[in-house]
Amino acid sequence: MKIPIFAELKKMPYAKGQLKKLAKGKAHAIKYDVMEYTSGSIGITCYVYIAGYDYSDGPTWDEALNAMREQIKGKEIL
Repeated sequence: MKIPIFAELKKMPYAKGQLKKLAKGKAHAIKYDVMEYTSGSIGITCYVYIAGYDYSDGPTWDEALNAMREQIKGKEIL
């Protein structure tokens, strides 16, 4: 099965908008990483960050954003 390397990359503008809403004015960052291993397999990681929290990541934007939501839940930074 061939992994669509750029499928999640195309969704980056949507993810950036969702992250901006979550950040509520705080500094934030978004990153997309493609790793090709010597075996030929490909690894894709989507990263989101909000100042005051750790990076959250996942193989899709939805998973990375959900991980950030979980991190924020109950731990709002003033």
